[in-house]
Amino acid sequence: MSAADRDRRPGPGLAPGLAPGLAPGPTSLLLANADLRTMQPATTPAQQGHRGATPTHLLAHDGRIVALGGAELLAHRHEVDEVVDAGGASVLPGFVDTHLHVGITGLGMLAIDVTNAPDLAAVAHRIRAGTAPDAPTGQLVVATGLDTTALAERRMPTAAELDVWAGSRPVYLMGVTGHESAVNTAAAARLAVETGGPPPPAGHLTGADNIAAFTHLWRVFADQVDVEVALRTALEDARRNGVTTVHALEPPERATVLRDPARRWPVRIRTYVESFDLDVARQLRSPGVGGCGAAALDGDVDAHTAALLAPYTDDPSTCGQLAYDDVEVARFVADAHAAGLQVALHCVGSGAIEQALRAMTSAVGPTPGDHRHRIEHFSLPEPGQAERAAAAGIAVGAQPAFNHLWPHHDGYPPLLGAERAGRVDPVRSLIDAGVRTGFGSDGPVTPRRPMLAVHAAVNHSNPAERIPVATALAAHTREAAWLGFDEQDLGVLAPGMSADLAVLDRPLAEVPDAELADVEVAATVIAGAVVWRATPAGP
Repeated sequence: MSAADRDRRPGPGLAPGLAPGLAPGPTSLLLANADLRTMQPATTPAQQGHRGATPTHLLAHDGRIVALGGAELLAHRHEVDEVVDAGGASVLPGFVDTHLHVGITGLGMLAIDVTNAPDLAAVAHRIRAGTAPDAPTGQLVVATGLDTTALAERRMPTAAELDVWAGSRPVYLMGVTGHESAVNTAAAARLAVETGGPPPPAGHLTGADNIAAFTHLWRVFADQVDVEVALRTALEDARRNGVTTVHALEPPERATVLRDPARRWPVRIRTYVESFDLDVARQLRSPGVGGCGAAALDGDVDAHTAALLAPYTDDPSTCGQLAYDDVEVARFVADAHAAGLQVALHCVGSGAIEQALRAMTSAVGPTPGDHRHRIEHFSLPEPGQAERAAAAGIAVGAQPAFNHLWPHHDGYPPLLGAERAGRVDPVRSLIDAGVRTGFGSDGPVTPRRPMLAVHAAVNHSNPAERIPVATALAAHTREAAWLGFDEQDLGVLAPGMSADLAVLDRPLAEVPDAELADVEVAATVIAGAVVWRATPAGP
């Protein structure tokens, strides 16, 4: 193992990648009457760190688990700050969301929500209703969550339509994936001011114009609201769903806020700075670099900006778009690897995956070591690419909920053909190839609900990609923690590990596979403190 690889490994206590501002809580906890899913790969009780039957009780002191066992642990109930009775429900290690855009998620929660709008008339109504009549004329109006594939018109609104809906105010409407958007005339002019270049054509934006709008107009909106409030809103939303650690993929300005040691955040945070400028990551002492945004290698399939190795079926004139050439990507990955930084790169299509594979395998050399560089999404690989990733020690941050919202057999065959559509959003084939795979939400694209991701992986629209419940749970706990170099602290329930827990609202053994998405989180525990608890239902 190289010196750089050794530097990446977590030391005692909280892993170095975690934001130092996690607020402290009570120092001890007794969890009773639980179906404890330890998520340890070992299967025998002795290997799981306790003796006898499957554990039902957990004792934590000073933020760490000290014992797993049975009712005998109740003898310690007078020694702890809090006793939680799970009532027989399943309890897991706290979920780790391996891919969350905290800033955009939180800002989007403060913007106009057009999610599930059935048609453009509904979009217009929401934008009009959400625009304050006394708002300054130049104030940017932002709406988010539009899924054009679900609209009756199946298109973005035109610039003229947006001009009418919001008067003279600039309007930025982001598609649900972030890879397409629409701006009105005033917003196009505002974007030109922000970039110092010519205005893009108003209306539907994809490719470089969309990236410019995404980068600059969200920054304008962030200046209109309290960025810390937006970040906290997103993190609290994740915490309500049992997420205790997030891997935050953020541009430098928001990564700076998240890395500020003076702030106290609701969950543990590991940052990936979305920039090819390694000096920024070094200055922030961020353990990771890359992600999406300015570090994305391609776009998305619906917008025909995902880079493929063969042309799109519905438009043979294009294979999509690579954001950078091979030399730029190879140099960035090699320099980041040499600096001991973990690299994460957004790659949806096979062409972008190929570019990342070449750069990463070249950087790590014939003996890869423990670098844990990541390809985010890995949505449409060619045969053999997963095996090459596994051989080079490259991990994948996957988002199974994509498949739940956009099944492979729905809109993909016309774009890609039936054979390629069958390879969209792999899960089982990645794991079977030996790729270490951790689950995330890609918030704001999908809800911050790990049990939805588990449901999606277990009930994948392609039966060949389905995995067992236990494997899906591990991908959102143990494997996800491993992707962040946090396996010495997080991801399993065992003595010595951090007492981060997700208490579910029922025993998983009683839940049919088809109903996993209905499972809710009853309580979230971080470092032995109950940091969120569901409000009991009324009579």
